[in-house]
Amino acid sequence: MPLMRNGKHLSDADILALEEPFTSKTKRLSLSYSAHKILMSDPKLFHQEKILGERKIVKKKAYDEGSLRHLLLLEPKKFDDKYYIQKESKETLSDNIKSIIFDTSEFRKSLVDPADPTTVPSTDMKDWTQVMLQFMKDKDLFQKMKPDTQLAKLITPLGLEYWDMLINKSHLTAITQKQYDSAKSDVDDFKLKEQYACNIMGLGTVKGDAYMEVDWFLPRPYLPFDEHGILDNVFVHHDSKTVFLNDLKTSSSELNKFKYDIRKFGYDKQIPKYANIVQHWMNENGLTDYTLEVRVIVMAQHNYYGVLRISAETLSAYQHNHEIDLQKAKYHFDNWDFSKPYDFLQGKEVII
Repeated sequence: MPLMRNGKHLSDADILALEEPFTSKTKRLSLSYSAHKILMSDPKLFHQEKILGERKIVKKKAYDEGSLRHLLLLEPKKFDDKYYIQKESKETLSDNIKSIIFDTSEFRKSLVDPADPTTVPSTDMKDWTQVMLQFMKDKDLFQKMKPDTQLAKLITPLGLEYWDMLINKSHLTAITQKQYDSAKSDVDDFKLKEQYACNIMGLGTVKGDAYMEVDWFLPRPYLPFDEHGILDNVFVHHDSKTVFLNDLKTSSSELNKFKYDIRKFGYDKQIPKYANIVQHWMNENGLTDYTLEVRVIVMAQHNYYGVLRISAETLSAYQHNHEIDLQKAKYHFDNWDFSKPYDFLQGKEVII
């Protein structure tokens, strides 16, 4: 009886019931690059998350320099959907006060009725004073104080800001003004200096159809799963009949060394998946006489920028290896065996 990460035990019957739609082929998965990577390295985790439906433990995303630069370059209008700038203050909330406000926000959240989204509990922190007082009593905090004095420790500008973050911004990533200014400066610098890169991404003066952060699907009828990918940038230049697939990478390493990082970080496995997806999209949209060109656009340390073009020969080799990887993934499904990585399912030992 396996124990899931959420503490729930699944019996053999439970597992068979969850697996049945896949084994009977009434349900198919669509593998992203990250899901395929997990299947190859940790098939047990893949089975648990993708087949049994055990959701990942999602933690609030920390600030990521590369992700912010991605967004400010490709989709700046979506900044407010993903980030917010924290107010800077020398004062901080104690852990005890944060715990009371957090528990109160969680209590409020528990009262939200999924069946009736029109009924929303108050978002005003001052409407939850009785709940806060009860939590303070349960935790034996500030019990020698009068209720008004207790609440005065919570309902402060910092406390109200923390409450607002929990209620309205918990899905967002918090950044400082300094972090935003730094990222914005780098992106502006890139757009000023790298006009060639901007033009092939549809961010410059060259006219065409630009697609940013698109999630495109690739059917794989001969496999027990399909594929999909979220592509940074696809630019269709109709005058030259060229489709540019551009993958934007930020790197902390030297620009000259990034070409070696392509294999180190598995980008050689990501690139062919994305290229196949775009080629399918081209066929579906009547662009069969257009040429596909694939590039990696790098924002490296010390504000060095570069464009790496993947040659037709290199892309063909990547695609060949990708097909081999797909067959390895297929083996797990055909034999319904997620007990070990593929190479270790082939025999008693791996020869190196």
